[in-house]
Amino acid sequence: MKKVLRLLFLAILGLLLPVGAALAGSTIMVATDYWPPFRIESEDIRGIDPDILHEVGKRMGVEFVMTRMPWARCLEEMRRGGVDMMSGLAKTPERAEYIQYSDVVYYACAPAFYAREGTKAARVSTYAGLRDFSIGYTRSSAYFEPFDSDKTLHKMAGNNEHQLLRMVSEGRWDMLIGTDCQVDYDLARMVGTENLVKVAYRPEQRVNLYMGFSKRSPFRKRMGEFDAILRDMLANGEISRIASRYLKVSAK
Repeated sequence: MKKVLRLLFLAILGLLLPVGAALAGSTIMVATDYWPPFRIESEDIRGIDPDILHEVGKRMGVEFVMTRMPWARCLEEMRRGGVDMMSGLAKTPERAEYIQYSDVVYYACAPAFYAREGTKAARVSTYAGLRDFSIGYTRSSAYFEPFDSDKTLHKMAGNNEHQLLRMVSEGRWDMLIGTDCQVDYDLARMVGTENLVKVAYRPEQRVNLYMGFSKRSPFRKRMGEFDAILRDMLANGEISRIASRYLKVSAK
């Protein structure tokens, strides 16, 4: 009888505890793919996002553990609740059906096209001019409208930016689309891509980056606390200082 009463007491206590207290000391599973300099391949995934989440985790009393998988699978795991969160997300209506986005834009990049130097593709100066060329893009990624929904373009899906860069540098595809802060980082370090430059056409849109929780994750209840910490890190320049450790490269 005493054991039953004790279990009942603990159950009631769990219901009365604040959500943050109930989830403190927990592990938050983060699905991700490599996307330098935000998530860089190493023995342990490193980069801007892991550094930000490490600091957020200290303040929230939780541990963020990153699990690497292809980007399309990351999104599917978020949809079904197999993982708790993702970082480096562009916001789309489709994703918002199963992702609770942070209110905070923690970083912003610009979409950009890249082609082999001296080619006709590199000289394209208007959006309409893209229709004459094959364009590599990362499967399940979002860049800008009308590009994302444009079915008149000859778009070629790849698994990641490294594959796209190789395909274009080898002349298999005419150009690729990516975000400048990521592709410029790769171009400064990746052997064999010295012949790639930014295409003359530069979209005006920006790619705002968010973090988000799966709507099936119990940790989504701590989104207000998560957002407050990100805002504080932006305001005091902490995110800028983290990013500066990785973004000291010269764009081509």
